Amino acid sequence: MTWVQPELLIAESAIDQLKRAASLSHPLETGGILIGVHAVQQPWATMAVELPSSSRGRAHYHLPGGATRPAVLITRAIDPRLGYIGDWHSHPADTPPSRTDLASLRLISYLHPRLPNPTLLVLRRTFEDEYELDARRITAVNPMRCAIRVTGDLPRPTTHYPLEPNE
Repeated sequence: MTWVQPELLIAESAIDQLKRAASLSHPLETGGILIGVHAVQQPWATMAVELPSSSRGRAHYHLPGGATRPAVLITRAIDPRLGYIGDWHSHPADTPPSRTDLASLRLISYLHPRLPNPTLLVLRRTFEDEYELDARRITAVNPMRCAIRVTGDLPRPTTHYPLEPNE
């Protein structure tokens, strides 16, 4: 069996949303959820929704309880093809996902199994005050680094929806 690196497709406009939210929040962490579709068995993040949290600081961010589903439903009202792709948050320093981040990814993947599993995206602030994207997804039992492929936006909806929505 040949190993294939998992991949995250992400719209350039979603990256802009992520970087803007992280920059405005700096030096505190912020985060939210990735919204999109699955295209050819790969998650395609087309939007990044920031979910403000009172539980955040320089070294932590926790999604507010009960905020994910309403945010997904709001985006589905705009475009029924859209659904949950995963979680994201910023790191004010150039540090990879923490053990806590990876444990949360394992828990989400265990509690809500789907193929492919949800993606965790961490924006790492570099020394040049830019952000690097670091995506991970559970494959088999371990979090694996995802290759990131930048795309354009999702085409406008038509009367039929050929892409699979996510729950």
